[in-house]
Amino acid sequence: MVDFLRGAIVELLTMRLVEQRCYAGECLSDQKFLDKNGREVTGQIDVAVLSHDDKYAEGYECKIKADGLMSEDCSNLKALVYAAHEEDYAVHVGIVAFVADRLVNRKLENFNAPSYVAAYGLDSLTQLQDTPNYVEPDDSIEI
Repeated sequence: MVDFLRGAIVELLTMRLVEQRCYAGECLSDQKFLDKNGREVTGQIDVAVLSHDDKYAEGYECKIKADGLMSEDCSNLKALVYAAHEEDYAVHVGIVAFVADRLVNRKLENFNAPSYVAAYGLDSLTQLQDTPNYVEPDDSIEI
């Protein structure tokens, strides 16, 4: 129960930092992204942003420790990038954890995560308040 609550704290803080730059209703927790036909294209993402007006999406998986990060989390974020680009949306994805950035980056390297999966640890957590660098639909990236 304690680990669940601690994880919820990471998610809540992430949501509060991100939603400051969003319109009402664009930033939500525990969401799945659907394609234009209503089919699920991602599993549940801890903090999700979807702006139909500005055509961008964001997704963040939140963990207390980098060790809590699973390969499925990276796969989920990659699926979001692919789906967003299919719909001509810009996209930004990342992992948020209450540890040093280097530990999050090391875990991402272990999973061979694409370079567009950003690491937000204690060193860079406040950057979530800032508009991120989006991967645009016409950018050449590995999916």
